[in-house]
Amino acid sequence: HAPYGFNKEGNNGAGYTFYDVNEAMKIGQNFLTLSNPSQITEFKVNQIVMVVSAFKRKQNILKVMLPFHITMSKIVKIDGSKIYFEYPFDENVDSVQISANGNLDNHTGINFGGVQNVILRNMTIDAAQISGSEYAYKCHIDNIKLIDGVRLVGMNAMAYSSFTNISGNFSWRGIEIKTGSHNLIVKNIHGIYKPIEGYPQPVDAISLGQYNRNVTVDSFSFDFGSSSPKISTVNFRSRKGTISNGVIT
Repeated sequence: HAPYGFNKEGNNGAGYTFYDVNEAMKIGQNFLTLSNPSQITEFKVNQIVMVVSAFKRKQNILKVMLPFHITMSKIVKIDGSKIYFEYPFDENVDSVQISANGNLDNHTGINFGGVQNVILRNMTIDAAQISGSEYAYKCHIDNIKLIDGVRLVGMNAMAYSSFTNISGNFSWRGIEIKTGSHNLIVKNIHGIYKPIEGYPQPVDAISLGQYNRNVTVDSFSFDFGSSSPKISTVNFRSRKGTISNGVIT
């Protein structure tokens, strides 16, 4: 489910609705209170929502608003105007909103709403990439071979999820993790650079950026051959990221 869902100005009105929250987000807190109690009817138990910072940045390329902090979780209890979550928050944010209840995104042809408990395993895929823009909670992708991909592993907004045992060709980025992914494991990833039409030069091997955190990339190898990455080998713009046990040639 694409980050186009944060676009409030385009796609014929598609986009998530942002609901104001009374209090600040505190580490270890597992609830928030809506500023407008009448809006509680918009939420239900077991709904997947994103708790975000009220401060947002515009990404001009896609004309998408990117909340600086994103914590994705499931609602486990509703009491009055108070909403309780499955996992406590792991960071402090002063001004908070809840992002949920999106409309149809004409770009991807889907309605917004998180997917959860999805497992994809044991596939060979001849496509641009396995996954690029989603809203996934407790989802796992394992043992995939990608043929002539743009990104070997690419994602937005995956929480408590994993990409494991991925191999194949990439022409742009080996691993790209952005826009609200957190508590994510990416392990045993092996890619060989191969240019395809429209992508004549690689950008980087690993890019962690745009408001994600608690991402672990472990046990990987990337071979650029005689080509040189356009930006860098490893590119960080995230919080609490761990990259270990890798070889980049």
